[in-house]
Amino acid sequence: MTTRPIQLDPDRGQRVAWWFALAGTALGGFVAGNWLNGGVGGWGAPGTSGLLGMLAGGAVLLLAIAAGLWLRRRAAAGDGTTLDPATGLFTRDYADTVIPGMMARDDRGAHGHVALIMLSIDFLDDIEQRHGPAAVAEVMAFAGRQVAGQTRAGDVPVRFDTRRLAVFLHCEEIEQAVAFGRRVSMLLAGQQLDCGGEVMKLTSCMGMVLREDGESLQALEARAEQKLLEAQRAGCNQILA
Repeated sequence: MTTRPIQLDPDRGQRVAWWFALAGTALGGFVAGNWLNGGVGGWGAPGTSGLLGMLAGGAVLLLAIAAGLWLRRRAAAGDGTTLDPATGLFTRDYADTVIPGMMARDDRGAHGHVALIMLSIDFLDDIEQRHGPAAVAEVMAFAGRQVAGQTRAGDVPVRFDTRRLAVFLHCEEIEQAVAFGRRVSMLLAGQQLDCGGEVMKLTSCMGMVLREDGESLQALEARAEQKLLEAQRAGCNQILA
């Protein structure tokens, strides 16, 4: 029987770090104010300097704990980088850290269900052959902006890999994910993108699934990848749920 190390939920860890930082700053400000003002309200009386020193030490300790929690949260996201520089979306390492927490809350009945949308741009190989890798990077960055523009607070848009984007969002039913995908699809097709002097409109294929109770992140991603593959086989500009 193997055991896994206990991991601090990233969202909770951030809140705890902020509280420690706030408490340490307030305590440090109190101590500094009394020292600078020569002791207000009796704090400058003989024998209180030791107490002020203890409070100052407590402030430093609280701030050190806050810094430690913040660094731990950064380390939990892989190399400390939560955003993909090309698309502005979250990295997959970051998603692998925060999504299990979302799933755990869903399993406790606090929210709806996590839906996963997997997206790929049609004819990306042809674009690379005609215009090179830089054009692919430009296309993915453009697609990332359209995806990010449709997300809400609590959704997690992700640069899943070099050729695919993904979005984790809370839904009561899969039709909400389909509606999200249609909006993104219309935005992609409704704008022109200049790649190497060639003006083009982008289309995409999407596969989307609604998480089943107790389903793991790996199983959810595998089902979404399979749906995307089926959509790609059906042709371009396809949405399959």
